[in-house]
Amino acid sequence: EAAYAPRGNTYGFATGPYDRSYPLLIDPVLVCAGFGGANRDVAFDVAIAPGGDVYVAGMTQSPDFPVTAGAYAANPKGYKDIFVVRLDRDLTTLKAAAIVGGSDDDGWWDSGSRGAACADLALDPWGNVFLAFGTYSADCPVTAGSWDTSQSNCDGYICKLNANLTGLLG
Repeated sequence: EAAYAPRGNTYGFATGPYDRSYPLLIDPVLVCAGFGGANRDVAFDVAIAPGGDVYVAGMTQSPDFPVTAGAYAANPKGYKDIFVVRLDRDLTTLKAAAIVGGSDDDGWWDSGSRGAACADLALDPWGNVFLAFGTYSADCPVTAGSWDTSQSNCDGYICKLNANLTGLLG
């Protein structure tokens, strides 16, 4: 018997007892999940939470991107926005999906240079989500007390969302 086992930011296998005099052969079932809306949606980063949930971040141009009820900034605001989704470890259940960004292009993607839309996605030990990306939006949300609340054309942006993707923490 074998099962997927998250190990940090990767997956491995957990095995039950077996006869070690024979080679171990694991033939896993490959699981794939798709998500998005009617227009271009590009995933750029993935992270595994301590409990095994899978977070994916990227850029969407879909006004109908499937966000979940209660999600932070549930409606796309600009032509290009950043998305983050939370799936269960088996990729069979969408637990949360949110949109982050302002009224202009966020996380631009230049198809000629393959520039990254979401430069990075990271999780803290509690599953809170950190996103870093470039933005042309002068109105990306910032929290009180942020070290830099001024925004201009083509800025770097970092934010922190709670694990359920329902609130901006920083």
